[in-house]
Amino acid sequence: MGVKFIGLEPCSSFGGEIPACPHGPMLLFERADGGRKAGRQFYACAACRDRKACAFFLWRDERLAPEKARQWRERVARATAAAPVADHRARFLRAEEILRLGGRYCVDCSQVLAGSEASLHSAHETRPVDPTLVRPSELLRPRSANSSEAQYLFSEATLAALLTLLNAAGARRVLCCGAPRLHERLQQQPGGPQSLMLDCDRRYEEFWPPEKLCVYNMFNHHMFCTHGWDVYREFVQRDGGEGLVVVIDPPFGGRLEALALTLQSITVTRDAAEGRPATSTLLPVFLILPYFNEPDVLRSLPALHMTDMRVEYENHHKYTSAAGGRKHGSPVRLFTSLPAERVELPPPLYRRCPPCRRWVHVDNRHCPQCDRCTSKDGRPYQHCDLCERCVKITWRHCSGCGRCALPAHPCAAERPAALSRPRDSTTGQKRKRRK
Repeated sequence: MGVKFIGLEPCSSFGGEIPACPHGPMLLFERADGGRKAGRQFYACAACRDRKACAFFLWRDERLAPEKARQWRERVARATAAAPVADHRARFLRAEEILRLGGRYCVDCSQVLAGSEASLHSAHETRPVDPTLVRPSELLRPRSANSSEAQYLFSEATLAALLTLLNAAGARRVLCCGAPRLHERLQQQPGGPQSLMLDCDRRYEEFWPPEKLCVYNMFNHHMFCTHGWDVYREFVQRDGGEGLVVVIDPPFGGRLEALALTLQSITVTRDAAEGRPATSTLLPVFLILPYFNEPDVLRSLPALHMTDMRVEYENHHKYTSAAGGRKHGSPVRLFTSLPAERVELPPPLYRRCPPCRRWVHVDNRHCPQCDRCTSKDGRPYQHCDLCERCVKITWRHCSGCGRCALPAHPCAAERPAALSRPRDSTTGQKRKRRK
């Protein structure tokens, strides 16, 4: 049984409004059973895939009494308590003053400590803070909840490659949805692109002022802070919307259909800029996801294509080229709306393929029969004449299955008759054998 994404839709129990949870407007889904009958629709949290992380849930056809709807809204209000801009600025100014004199940071409490407060946190993990701190992500303990907001930080090599691509794309402003390391690096580039970080992690409020950070949920385009919309609009529409590039580093299990709606909303905001031509150009986007998400990306965001750039994280033991990492390198790739020939990747790890007119990894060989560089997972591929396509080098053509597969795969020719009966074209069920 699968789950189908519907979108951001109103609910009659909430007076035609979209139900909300502490993470903003909820997304509407439908449970699909694979048949022709429509499944039951329900609202769930846009940020958390695990009900243990966010228990707010509502069937669309469930009729809530007015009193229960009121109680629902009160629970959400207590959980969120949307902070005014003064609270964010006050936190930032307090931390800035402490850090100027040299303070400590409590990792357990996620708080900058003045000298007099350090003794109250003696049982906690605390770290000294350099007054010239420019990378707050080095202080914070990365969150590890894979179902909601797991945090992995770009490696130095990935940051350098992204900065090169942003400059080549003519970026004047970079909207960082996630990607705190990139935001930090851009703040250190005098004369380079300006950046605004949209992130759901409120811990960064102590290190970035309201003009540099908005607490935000990328899966429902929701601002948690009251000042966020004004800051966001001014940033996106500056210079008539020209020179804007959006970089998104989402949780890998998030719904791409929801991200597509968010990118549509950002495009609409940019195109509403004063003095912008009526004919809109494609929004330059950098999206970070594993290569095996390519079919989902192309289905939800057909204007994007996958590059060969391997995105690495310094705090992920597999998604790195360092010792102990994945044998064939990180499976995470850069997807972009920029033309392939403009995505120039740094040698010697990458080379330009003249027939493909794009930059590819040095291990990605051009196949004359397919007329393209075919590797996706980092390993060289080989061409199978019978399949008329390239396959992984560990695969072999199976005459019983009529396709390439691993040598130890369960072959169709060897399956019991009960398992290999054809399926009915209308129901999808295996046809009953006639006696």
